[in-house]
Amino acid sequence: MGLTKIEGFSESQILLAGYFKAISHPARIAIIKYLIENPECICNDIVKFIPLSQSTISQHLKELKTIGLIKGEILPPKVCYCIDFEVWEKFQNLIKDVFNSNNTINKNGNSKIELVINLNTNVRNSVNNNINKIDNNQNCC
Repeated sequence: MGLTKIEGFSESQILLAGYFKAISHPARIAIIKYLIENPECICNDIVKFIPLSQSTISQHLKELKTIGLIKGEILPPKVCYCIDFEVWEKFQNLIKDVFNSNNTINKNGNSKIELVINLNTNVRNSVNNNINKIDNNQNCC
């Protein structure tokens, strides 16, 4: 199998492609959503929420951790996972840069549709609340 050619692409394009690859499975989307809503969790908590085996979830957590979207802290005998909000914000900004750059799509030459990404207010509030919880309670990540 050949190597993927990345020469000629910007660092931000390569990084954004890596983020998209890391979240390209529905289980990983579900894990991220769970971690946003539950800032202090361990792998067994996620297993109760997502109908996959513990080993499969561990592999998905590994992929998300490798790209940096989540971080984990070993608190024997468990591992605590949470969103890395610094990396998450970088990911969101990269998405905004791509899709919110006054690009337009012509449909039949008549109408233009501007692509704009707006964060859901509830998700943003949840993330901000969880950042405050994590800041106030240093038990995890």
